[in-house]
Amino acid sequence: MSEQVIINYLKNHYYILISDLRAEHIVGMLNLLLYWKRDVYLEISGRNTITGFPDTITISTKELFTVGNQENYGNRFELN
Repeated sequence: MSEQVIINYLKNHYYILISDLRAEHIVGMLNLLLYWKRDVYLEISGRNTITGFPDTITISTKELFTVGNQENYGNRFELN
């Protein structure tokens, strides 16, 4: 999963803009969590693209894996 996929998903679905470095950190965490096969919730902070103010969202790793599956891997990574 690439950083740009996460940036675009958060921007289009949650109206949150994050930096490339933050997206790289999220990808690294997802790679570690892949072996746990558990749904973990992450708090992601960024700038709200509508208001311009800082904002924090809570998103599940399952949702982020789904985004990666659709973009790159088909249904290769599936959490139960």
